[in-house]
Amino acid sequence: MSTYIVFLGSSLSTVAGPTLSSPKDKGIAYYDARNDIVTASYNLGSGFNGKILMQGSLVEEPLDSDWSDVVESVYDCRLIPSVGENKLLNFKGNFVWMRAIVTEYTTGSIQRVSISY
Repeated sequence: MSTYIVFLGSSLSTVAGPTLSSPKDKGIAYYDARNDIVTASYNLGSGFNGKILMQGSLVEEPLDSDWSDVVESVYDCRLIPSVGENKLLNFKGNFVWMRAIVTEYTTGSIQRVSISY
């Protein structure tokens, strides 16, 4: 089984403020209890400057305090403002739920933040 989830999609041309949280979506442990590799894909627009966090929860009905940072990535694409960047990150986890958080945003856009497993 292969699953592809888009947390922040192409309709998001500009982040509306310094912090943005995507809705939660089902992680690998929602379907299967295996601890497997998850790939996060960041498609950043030109001039993006900010921090992207992938967060996971082991709880079936997570509260705000039930989320943990899985991958933290800081990007500054202002040095090459006419071109965006695509980044792939792999991590292992047995998370029931996952979400993306954008913080410390100052400029630029995000085309897509997604995971696959």
